[in-house]
Amino acid sequence: MPKTKFLSAMEGGIAFFTRIPIKTGEEEFSALTDNTFVFIIIGAIIGLLVGIFSSSISSITFINVELRAVLTIVFLYLLTGFLHIDGLADLFDGLMANKIEAMKDTRVGVGALASLVIYLIFLYIAIKNLKANLILAFLFVEMLAKISMLNLAFFGRSSHAGMARPFIEKTSYKDILISYILLVPFFYFFKSFFFLPIISVLFADLAILWVCDRYFGGIGGDVLGAGNEIGRLVALVVIGCMSF
Repeated sequence: MPKTKFLSAMEGGIAFFTRIPIKTGEEEFSALTDNTFVFIIIGAIIGLLVGIFSSSISSITFINVELRAVLTIVFLYLLTGFLHIDGLADLFDGLMANKIEAMKDTRVGVGALASLVIYLIFLYIAIKNLKANLILAFLFVEMLAKISMLNLAFFGRSSHAGMARPFIEKTSYKDILISYILLVPFFYFFKSFFFLPIISVLFADLAILWVCDRYFGGIGGDVLGAGNEIGRLVALVVIGCMSF
């Protein structure tokens, strides 16, 4: 793949997944859809930044683990925006209404509000209970969050036309293979526990696909966004239970 194509995909990924101001257009978006393995590289960048932030503030005397967890969540969403967590809210709104139209509704429903509250509570608990190397943990977690999106795009089918359809249709064996290969270095740190968070995220994705196929006939952008959030939470919980 030409370097310029890769750089275009990287620029598109940074603009799409973070709030870092980068000027992009159709060329960068097209490059990203053609090379979705870039998702996991963007996840690594996000995880590294979040990990450095969380690790840095944990050394400040008056910041306890509870405050560290809250500030880490705030930093995470200041960095990434609310696109994916909005997808999570829309997914649960759609499940409550049992129809795909609810996922396109801009109003916040009961299902959306309840899912956001529950998700953020569990996210707070999971981050608070992290006892591992924070930089390493968040690096792995955010890469797995993007792996979750790739799993859904690769195994899922598009339920309707939208921005997510090119990602779903173009994610290939190559993208999946490269993404999982990029996780291999973590085996050095996690040893035999390396596979637990990966398998846990994969099973969560399969459950999401089963539910979405049953209720919506496939997946869309909201489901990919929800997969990012759910994958992050699952990975955090599993890694939080591990000792390395």
